[in-house]
Amino acid sequence: GALQIRLLVLDTLASSLPMGAITINAYARNVQSVVVGVIGIALAQAIFSPISQAAAKGNEKNFRDYLQRGSFFMLLLTIPSALVLTLIPETIASIVNLHHVANIFAPVLILYAISTPVESLSHLFIRAFFALQNTRLPAIAHSANAIVAIVLSWLLLKTYGLLAIPMGFIAGHAVQLVILWWNLPKGIPRTS
Repeated sequence: GALQIRLLVLDTLASSLPMGAITINAYARNVQSVVVGVIGIALAQAIFSPISQAAAKGNEKNFRDYLQRGSFFMLLLTIPSALVLTLIPETIASIVNLHHVANIFAPVLILYAISTPVESLSHLFIRAFFALQNTRLPAIAHSANAIVAIVLSWLLLKTYGLLAIPMGFIAGHAVQLVILWWNLPKGIPRTS
């Protein structure tokens, strides 16, 4: 859907930059996505069952408790992981065979690393809405993410070059998380 279109458009923007920009962007994003997958998505999936059960029973206390504890552990694990990525980008560039462009790869990876906690929290909040049987708001938030990422990347491309793409990516995920957080219902209706 919207996020696949976002990736396609961001790759198209990268293709307008000097040779190698698509590869540098893709590798930096792929490295960052390992942390999101191993920690963010995994933790969101682990919490999905109990949060769904709490929603089905209309147990707002347990629902909020799981969401709060999940958010705490998500940040506890993703912030240090993101920090590690920001501290060793040259090493990672060598591992992915981009040592010859480490000076470009490093700031791109650092920017993507900054988005790790925000993107990971988005996965948790999306599942909270799924537990409430609300798929509409996550779809709207995904669309807003894509629009913000594409527009901001495009606007910043001439000034910041390749760095504009992870900047747009960060902003898109921040907007998505704010939409999800802001619209989380105050009361939890029974869903079963």
